[in-house]
Amino acid sequence: MDNEIPFLAVGNEELHDFVSAGDTVELMIDSKPVQCTVDCSTNPKTGEKTNTLMFVTHNGTSYLVGIMGKLLSGITVIRRANG
Repeated sequence: MDNEIPFLAVGNEELHDFVSAGDTVELMIDSKPVQCTVDCSTNPKTGEKTNTLMFVTHNGTSYLVGIMGKLLSGITVIRRANG
């Protein structure tokens, strides 16, 4: 089990509003609404930021909030980083 690579399948109907690094989003954590700032994953080959996986960190735990720059269902943009 330690050598298994986890995967996640997400359909287009589960992706919604566009999201960028630095945007503030609201999501439910432990049945409570929480606002967090979005960050991007880093491409391991180039070291550059990429929007392939978008996440937030709350109390030391990271939560996936977007894929390819689009939000997962149930997550709302509260404030845009650039305006």
